[in-house]
Amino acid sequence: MYPTTFSGPLLSDKIFFSQLINLELDGLKEIKELIKSEDYKACRKVFAAFFREFLEPDKYFKSSAGNLEGNSMDENGSYRLPTNDEIINEAEKACRHYMVSCGTPCDFGEKKVDWYSNPTYNGYKEWPWQLSRHAEFSTLASAYNMTKNEKYAFACAELFDSCVKQAEAPDLNTGPGETLSWRTIECGIRQGGCWPYVIHTFYKTEAFNEDIITDWCKSVYEHGERLFNVHGGNNWLLMEMNGLAHIAVIYGFFKESKVWLKFACDTMSRELIRQVYPDGFQYELTTDYQHVAITTYGALLTLLTNYNIEPDKNFASYVEKMIEVYVHLAEPDGLVPDINDGMKYNAKGVVAEYVHLFPENQLFKWILSDKKEGTAPEYNHIFENAGLAVLRTGHSKNDTWVFFDGGEFGAGHQHEDKLNLLMYANGKLILTESGKYAYDASVESKYTLSSRSHNTVRVDNFGQFRRKNYKWNENIDKISDLKYKLSENIDVLSSFYDEGYGNRRGETTARHERKVLFVKNEKNLSPFAIVIDRLYSASEDENHFYGFMWHLDAESLSMNKLNVKADFLNILVSEDDYDMRSLSLNVCRGQMFPEMQGFFCNSHNQRDYRPIYCAEYKAYGNNLRLVTVLYPGDEKGCPIKKITASKDVKETLITLSLENGETIIFDESKL
Repeated sequence: MYPTTFSGPLLSDKIFFSQLINLELDGLKEIKELIKSEDYKACRKVFAAFFREFLEPDKYFKSSAGNLEGNSMDENGSYRLPTNDEIINEAEKACRHYMVSCGTPCDFGEKKVDWYSNPTYNGYKEWPWQLSRHAEFSTLASAYNMTKNEKYAFACAELFDSCVKQAEAPDLNTGPGETLSWRTIECGIRQGGCWPYVIHTFYKTEAFNEDIITDWCKSVYEHGERLFNVHGGNNWLLMEMNGLAHIAVIYGFFKESKVWLKFACDTMSRELIRQVYPDGFQYELTTDYQHVAITTYGALLTLLTNYNIEPDKNFASYVEKMIEVYVHLAEPDGLVPDINDGMKYNAKGVVAEYVHLFPENQLFKWILSDKKEGTAPEYNHIFENAGLAVLRTGHSKNDTWVFFDGGEFGAGHQHEDKLNLLMYANGKLILTESGKYAYDASVESKYTLSSRSHNTVRVDNFGQFRRKNYKWNENIDKISDLKYKLSENIDVLSSFYDEGYGNRRGETTARHERKVLFVKNEKNLSPFAIVIDRLYSASEDENHFYGFMWHLDAESLSMNKLNVKADFLNILVSEDDYDMRSLSLNVCRGQMFPEMQGFFCNSHNQRDYRPIYCAEYKAYGNNLRLVTVLYPGDEKGCPIKKITASKDVKETLITLSLENGETIIFDESKL
């Protein structure tokens, strides 16, 4: 929705001063007489003087839960705070109107920034949307706080003025996403993170004169009206209500502030119980939107605490549990896996942002002290509601870690990847998946959402198809399909998928059951995984091609018949009952045709991905069992020579033949 006029906030001075602010407050009473003479220039001057005294920066900056858009990603995919030099460099770019959104820059030069422009190659709608999150505003404020150089204040005032005069507030009948600059998620992000930080930084500078301050507060009011009346769902709603609460608390001179605060807090209280599983996972089941839930509730809890407002008693306990998810989930390198539309956040960094709220938490003390104090988490952790499992041999960087997804589809941002498996060993996430791509309609985006980019099974080249008939189950307390049995020597995980395979061209029916044995202490072998897959056709006379995919982030890969070695990870399959026509192996890397395969997204920015290996085993038949060993070898190589396991789905024996002549037998029925 492009504006037809460029006049600044839609609110007139007359309405703003006479109807929307509390003129009974000390410092504002003089405005009553000025309104009678319609001297709005004087009203602005009086209002700005009041505003500069009204703000309470000591409370706002007392403790901070961070800026929703304030972190950047390092070379390992971990979010971190930028350095001072990086901030100054980015602030200088913003002064020159060099703007970046979704990883794509646009240099406006001497022209004013066009807040409705889109320089992306395919008209990616997120570019103008996320430009309006105003990350550059925060950067300029940070640069000013470090240097006290007024040019950063003037640059921010100029950017705000150009934005507020172009991007007029839509009417209240405009839906949450039906505008380029006033999507409700951006409104919430601006008011819950960037704008409060900016105004508390610049409110006494020369650049933020009475006109800028008045227009700023008018625009904030327009944000409040929109957030109170128009809402999204899921993580959007959390960001919207956090923004509305910040408006209500910080701008308490608005007549609607108390109503807005109650509405925001009541909504957040309701959504907390509705959106967060008892095991601590936010119901979209992504490590990115888990962070959004933590950030919004953490920011709200911090805000209320700083301003001496009693928060919902559930806020603290839920936020604490949501943060603990990252401690339990973290790979040995400290990063959490980027499951679904996830991000590889550094668990320690997330804890550090919010430890001021939970100074006595022993898990947080442990991770922040580099594992020297506090209480270490258990090696294994099962998220029974979400259906996710983490198994590990320890907490050092050289330990082995396994992640299994055996549960829910999630309420949003899902990938078609039930039964997906990840493995970290020898200091690296070697068995990986594609990660998260930009939210466009590209083949890359479709690839990352599909089963094809994960370590699960396709049927007749069709991936899982939960999205077709999906409806969120409102029972947040429901226990997932994941089954588990943990022991000192072997941990067992299992689940199934039976919700159909297909796409718009067609579909098919099959049932996939996967069991994972994590073998930790067996005859001096390194910890390894045995994956038992059972595939069932819909009828006895129906055969399928079953594709078993393993994505490998490796520098090199070699094959020996049906066995694969990718760097140090060895993949072996049971092949005795199969002939060459019914079991085969194909390996690709960075393939675009006939379909995209073998890529990993470095970030969620467009075209930011790199090739990785994908080994796909294809088995043909009706009901069958395939046993795969994932063995992280060392300099001595892989001691397992062969797997013997019947393809009969009723059989339970697995025999591993070792290079030294010994054999190890596992019986599924006894584990």
